[in-house]
Amino acid sequence: MIRTRIFWAFSILAVISIIQGVLGWSVLKVADQNIQRGRIANELLSGFVDLSANKNRLRILLSESYLGRPINPEEFKTTQQSMIQNLDQLDYLSQRANQLQANKPEMASENSERLQALQILRVGVMGIGMQMPLFTDRSKVEQAPDWQDINQVFDMAAGQDLRDLLSASISRERLATARDRAAADASIQQLGQLAISATITLSIIAVLLALYFLRALSTPFQRISEGAKALEAGNLDFRISETQNDEFSQLARSVNSMAKELSHFRGKEIAARTELEKLVQERTIEVQEGLHRLEKLDLRRRQMFADISHELKTPTTSIRGEAEIMLRGKDKSPEEYKDSLSRILDSARHLGLVIEDMLTLSRSDIDTLVFDRKPVVVQDILQQSISQTQPFCNKKHIAIQTDLASQITILGDKQRLKQLFVIVLDNAIQYSNTHSVITVIVKEILDDEHNLLCRIQISDTGIGISEEDQNRVWNRHFRGERAKQIRPDGQGLGLALASAITRAHFGKIQLKSEVNTGTSVVIEFPVFDTSADINAEITE
Repeated sequence: MIRTRIFWAFSILAVISIIQGVLGWSVLKVADQNIQRGRIANELLSGFVDLSANKNRLRILLSESYLGRPINPEEFKTTQQSMIQNLDQLDYLSQRANQLQANKPEMASENSERLQALQILRVGVMGIGMQMPLFTDRSKVEQAPDWQDINQVFDMAAGQDLRDLLSASISRERLATARDRAAADASIQQLGQLAISATITLSIIAVLLALYFLRALSTPFQRISEGAKALEAGNLDFRISETQNDEFSQLARSVNSMAKELSHFRGKEIAARTELEKLVQERTIEVQEGLHRLEKLDLRRRQMFADISHELKTPTTSIRGEAEIMLRGKDKSPEEYKDSLSRILDSARHLGLVIEDMLTLSRSDIDTLVFDRKPVVVQDILQQSISQTQPFCNKKHIAIQTDLASQITILGDKQRLKQLFVIVLDNAIQYSNTHSVITVIVKEILDDEHNLLCRIQISDTGIGISEEDQNRVWNRHFRGERAKQIRPDGQGLGLALASAITRAHFGKIQLKSEVNTGTSVVIEFPVFDTSADINAEITE
């Protein structure tokens, strides 16, 4: 079983790791002891050197007193106390060295020599201290011994030469320091070798185990992977081979059993889904047809009312404006009444045409309307449109400047074209500032294919249209935010109707606008060749 093999493999790795850890800990402990012994030996060496230096300093002070130099008692006292502190520190370090070397019998003689030397040195230091008052107390200067006796006190103690004793102690501690440092270096080197050996050993064992398990697991993993890919692709008839009695074979049997059950249920599910999809499709078609009919009816109803509201407003307002002008103030001349009634009649005709269009709009889209196209002069229709919108200009004190070229004839429906120009002029007036100017320019141009076109450009200096809204103003019911603020009752249908009328006359309409600068609407129609056959042109 693969689980048993994995268990034993990791158990072997764990045992080897524990053994190497124990060996490393023991080597590390030995290295730590050697480092501590080396440090203590070095401190002992420094202590003996300081003791020798203080002893020589005290001798120099006494020699200077024999030469007549005044002696500072505090300096003698400080130097002697330093020597005693040196001895105390050396005693403590000797005890520590003895503790660290307790398991080394070969070091017993060294420790014994060190302790004996410290005892003799302490006797010598105490002897020197007993002679100090003879030199520091003026009343006892006459009792001070001669220089030879002083040298005897400094150099001899307990029958041994203190100079030789200090020199031997310093040499012994130097050797001990070198020895312990070498032992510490050797332990550290051994620890490093052990770490390298352990790393290499574990790495080799891990690689061998990895290769073994990779080889042992590659085949069953491949079989399981192929089965999983087959199931993912929807091949429920695929079966994984079960060649052994291990965990992977058990998994393969489970997967094969699951695939068999899934294949059985898939057949049932496909049949049920097919039947359900057929029923849903039939019901969906019926519902969609019903919704489509309702949407078309509702859309026609809403568009009809919106278009009626928009298109009836302009001629109605024009008729009311003409009547108000005629009734305001004193009586007018018959010619003025006649002109006013003539404009009211034109607006009434336009109103009747709009009502007829609205009835047609309730049954079909504007692009399907029939147009009565005949040769017409653009300048004449523009003049009539300007006259119809003049009352609106008077209310806002707006002037209309015209630059009309010579008579240009196009093939079109007079009433529809007038409706188009009134829509554009009405927008220019509504969204212009008071006391501003609207310009109307008509001229002939040649397009890229050298066809003769009539271009009508109507420009205002109003609020303008933002760049992101310029392509959307041709859509029904779309109005920009600034347009809603200035004219809240608008329906957003004027430019949509203007675009439809322009297309019906084989023309194109564009606008150029900048916010707070103004808008220019450019309309282009093919120029009608009066020398051609009118009936043939109309038929086309």
